[in-house]
Formats: sequence, structure tokens, C-alpha cells
Amino acid sequence: CIGFSTTPIYHIKVNPCFFIFVLPIYCTSTNFQQFFAANKKQLCLPLSPASAYQTSHASIRGSKETDAKKEENSFCFPLICFIQLYFFPELNAIKLIQYVFGYVTLPMGSLFDFRNGLSKGKDFFGTGIPFIRYTDVYNNRFLRENDITALVECTPAEIEKLKVHRGDVFFTRTSETAEDVGWSSVMLDDIGDCVFNGFTIKATPKTNYLLPEYCAFCFATDDFRQYVTSHCAFTTRASLTGKTIAEYQLAFPSIEKQQEIVNVLSKFHILCNDLAAGLPAEIEARQKQYEYYRDKLLSFREIQ
Repeated sequence: CIGFSTTPIYHIKVNPCFFIFVLPIYCTSTNFQQFFAANKKQLCLPLSPASAYQTSHASIRGSKETDAKKEENSFCFPLICFIQLYFFPELNAIKLIQYVFGYVTLPMGSLFDFRNGLSKGKDFFGTGIPFIRYTDVYNNRFLRENDITALVECTPAEIEKLKVHRGDVFFTRTSETAEDVGWSSVMLDDIGDCVFNGFTIKATPKTNYLLPEYCAFCFATDDFRQYVTSHCAFTTRASLTGKTIAEYQLAFPSIEKQQEIVNVLSKFHILCNDLAAGLPAEIEARQKQYEYYRDKLLSFREIQ
């Protein structure tokens, strides 16, 4: 640590970049000002090796890092996290990690809340509010208002509990085979009152870190499909729970990078669907190309 007071406490060599880039972060934060007011005699700050601040300086200026510099940066990163989280709790460490490493991996339980849907007798169907069926989820990776044609009668309490919003992700919860469990569909519209079926799990976003379109592609990857088929329970039928989905480790970059990925994959998605009427061979080739780029763009494994 280094101490600040009216008289020097320690005489140590500190890279000037620390004072240029790091110290102003402390001095402009509300927490710093409150802390300093209560501890007027001295303030202690954590220090990493001087070389680490040089790495931080280079990172802030946007220069490309060598492997050696990346190793040095590992000393500086905890300091930057400390500064941000202690003095700027309103800022998010997720964005910082994405900036440094390109992406972050989190369990889905920290990103979504999970809930099962509505189960009612057949007499309640045919009139009422829009109702998302099992087949709507199973057959569509994206859901729009026009895709929902079923109606169901619901109480105000049921609507409040099971209401659907843009960004909600639906997963098929049960089927006769493991291969048919865990297929997902993402709601892309805000459609007012709407509920979903009891054979489906709804994942409601708890953050704004994920684009709905990005989620639609993520949960169609081979990695997620293999996770689902290997973790679902099977008695007389295959079944999946929200707890199981919550344990899946989801990698995601910044919103800007997500949008770039979505732009690329959407072109393939549209192309495959537009050709569905007349060119089966081309469809098959494009589908394989689409799946290849989808899995590559959404894979964040470290290069050995």
C-alpha cells in the first residue's frame, strides 16, 4: 500500500502512469471523498508492481499487448477491479472483464430467473389472452406476436405471475426423448398480456447484458444442446428443470460484439429460410455453413 498524508509516510518508486490514470479515478469518486473526509490523516491505496501500471497505461491507450505484457497485466487487473468495485459500485465488473478479456462466462442462474408455465383444462382455451404453446417454442427459435395464435382465459394473478416480455427465453421442459428437451425460443416483441404453457420453462433476464437475438443463437449451439441432453432427467419421459439450466455456463461478449455476431448469423438464418421453397441442396449447404459459423462465433474456449 501507499499512504497519503500531510507528510510522506513511505518513499517508494511508483510509475507516474499510476498517478496519471489510476489516482484520478479515486479522487473523483464519491466513496473516495467520503472516505478521505473520515480519514484525513492518511489514505492507503493498494499497489501492484510498477511494471503493471505501465501495462495498464498501454491498455488504456489502446495499444496491442504482447504475451509478456498480458502476463504483467494479470498483476494490475485485481487493482483495477478493486478501484472500480470499491469506489464505483454503480459501475459493473462484467463490462470491465469483457474489456480486458473479450468476454465473460457466468452461470445462467446469475443472468435469468426461471419459472414453469400455466397448466389448465381444455375448457379454458379458445378465448382470452395470447397463449404460447409447446409447439410454438419447439418450432421457432424466434417468437413474434404474429406467431402466437392460441388463446386462454386467465385470472389477473396468473397473468401477473406468468406474463411474457421481450427477451424472455422459453425452453421445452419435457418430451419422450432427451433430444426433444431444452429447445429454446426467444420472445422478440412486447405484446401486452400473454402467458405460456406448463410444459415450458421461461427464463426471464435479470440484467441487460444480453441481446435477445444473441440468446436465440446461443441456445441453438451444439454446446448447449449437448449440455441439455446429458443433464436432463429420464424416467418414463425426459425432463428438464430450471435448476439444471441455471447451472449452464454461458459465455458472452459486450453488447456491441453481440450485435456484430447477430448481424452475421441473422444473414445466414434469413438466407436458409428464404431458400426453403425451391433449393434443397443449397439449403443443406447453407445450413451447414450457418451452423459452423454459429458455433465458432459463440465459442470462447482458450487457444492452446
